[in-house]
Amino acid sequence: MKLAFPVRFVEGERVVQTTADEVGETGAYVISTAPPAVGAGVTLSLYLPDAAEPVNASGLVRTVERGEHRPGFGVDFTGIAEDGLVRIRKVLQLAQSTGAPNLRAFQRTPVELTALIITPKGTVETRIRDISPAGMFIEMEKIPAFAAVFPVLVPLPDGQPPLLVTVQSVRQETGTASKRAGVGVRFVGGTDEFRTRLDAFLRPGTPR
Repeated sequence: MKLAFPVRFVEGERVVQTTADEVGETGAYVISTAPPAVGAGVTLSLYLPDAAEPVNASGLVRTVERGEHRPGFGVDFTGIAEDGLVRIRKVLQLAQSTGAPNLRAFQRTPVELTALIITPKGTVETRIRDISPAGMFIEMEKIPAFAAVFPVLVPLPDGQPPLLVTVQSVRQETGTASKRAGVGVRFVGGTDEFRTRLDAFLRPGTPR
């Protein structure tokens, strides 16, 4: 089923915090601009909306897509605990009850944060309108092409240096009288520090 949520995958020594956009009881589709090869073994942490702790699984890469719109890989679960399957089933049942074909596992939170977009000509400062564990909306006058991938620095109000994350454009909005133009993006390349600090910002007081 189509469902956007954060996922962490590990292939050898490589660790990537990114987004999945499809999940079922037997596998998932993980967005990645540098996907593992078909047949590679990976370990996964699926960040579902029902609890702070992820569902952990091992898997085998079965398909790889390198197209610019939906780069990534399909993975079959080869090891997952029964309680993890139960959680996936419950999330899918809840999502299916809405009847929507494409769903976000997490709603975006309105914020007033700065975004520093890194371009070949330098850094452009703008504003983040809303954010979730899987993506955000960035106000931009010069809107990037659909599916464009680019790095962004996100300063969080936690007193630490800005977070660097790679994002992909998935939705474009022209400006209106009440809202500035911009682009909805999903996170496709972050670190464990990125995930930990973003979750702490979005879920203050959650034990870690």
